[in-house]
Amino acid sequence: MRPIQICYSLLLLLLCGALCAGAQQVRVSPGLHIVASGSPQLVFHNLGFSNNGYFKAANSTVVFTDSTSALPVTIGGASKTSFHQLTIHRDVQLTNNIQITGNIALHKGNLQLDRYTLDLGNSGNITGESNESRIMGKPGGTVTRTAVLQSPNGVNPGNIGVSITSTANLGTTLITRGHESPLHTAGAAATARYFDIAPAFNQNLDATLQFHYLDAELSGNEAELTLFSSDGYGWKVSGKDNSNTSYNWLTKNRLGQLHRYTLAGSKPQGLKGSSTNTVQVYPNPVRDKLTVVLPVSSKQEVVLLLVDQSGQVVERRKVVCSAGTNTIEWNVQRYAAGNYHLAFEGMDAGAVKIIKE
Repeated sequence: MRPIQICYSLLLLLLCGALCAGAQQVRVSPGLHIVASGSPQLVFHNLGFSNNGYFKAANSTVVFTDSTSALPVTIGGASKTSFHQLTIHRDVQLTNNIQITGNIALHKGNLQLDRYTLDLGNSGNITGESNESRIMGKPGGTVTRTAVLQSPNGVNPGNIGVSITSTANLGTTLITRGHESPLHTAGAAATARYFDIAPAFNQNLDATLQFHYLDAELSGNEAELTLFSSDGYGWKVSGKDNSNTSYNWLTKNRLGQLHRYTLAGSKPQGLKGSSTNTVQVYPNPVRDKLTVVLPVSSKQEVVLLLVDQSGQVVERRKVVCSAGTNTIEWNVQRYAAGNYHLAFEGMDAGAVKIIKE
């Protein structure tokens, strides 16, 4: 099969013939190859994009523009789409993961990730993000960026929103940005943003972290914000060394390792999700990975039971808990969508209802 090539002269032909447009959606049919040649601009005027075939962006720019509806247009389809330049002039919602190799430029409206991932790879960048036009998502919706960090000095890979300084060689580093607060703050200060930072080398970094955020992501008194960190064993207050509420950033120096970070007031009330007594479970609803937080007063063995709607135990896990807060990661991706319960043997706790999407 010869692929259809997109150039300026063929753009009208592409939109009118090579693709199927309907119900405010341009669809690339299965088996169809669309290959950009040169640097064309593809403008989707009040249309979404559904890729069920093959789309090679090359150096093209894809523009979503002009909203005549309160509803966003969507980017999705059966195939994950890779864009070079993506420009947003209206509300757009993902219904599948996408990748950006160049810039995603936000001018007007929001890019709603829902529960999908915007992958910036090792070359993608975010430009123009503001309170009026930003990337946002439900629990599970993330932006990822990979960068090789060797003695970085205020490096903010892909303009993802976190700047890192260190004299150490961190190597290949994966940064994940989420768009919720993983802390349940009950009206206290918080940001609907967190970062997971995973360097290849993560010891003796003596790093400075600058956490950027938007006013639109804030709740509570901004002046109360401080840095919280989690290495997978509960959350702790890391504090702050400097902050600027006018320019929306907070810094913390002398971090030996880099892990997960968020901003909140100094006295959050636990983790979001369902809970029973002191057991906490998040995210809930869950799609892939579940985190169970078990605080116990002394070392003990606990058996966790995942029970389906019919009362059948679908998985049983034995865990030896240390005194204090224990964090258990549980991959539930393979289970069918529906309602489940997490029950416990060996500790005084009821069952937690879990919704699997």
